[in-house]
Amino acid sequence: MRINRMFLVMAVMVAAASCVETPVVEFDVDLNEIRMGAAGGETKIKVSSPGSWVAMTESPWITVSPANGRGT
Repeated sequence: MRINRMFLVMAVMVAAASCVETPVVEFDVDLNEIRMGAAGGETKIKVSSPGSWVAMTESPWITVSPANGRGT
């Protein structure tokens, strides 16, 4: 009887945890692709978000400025 109650409690906990919605992060950028010559250069990208945003890169030869903001 006690094991049945434990299974019931665990089943209820799993059901409750599975009902939590994952938040959707909404943002938009105005460019899908950037092409640059071997000499490099500068390109401006417009970021739009209803909240705060952070831009980062894994490549040491790319810099982002400003690296964070809020809104557009």
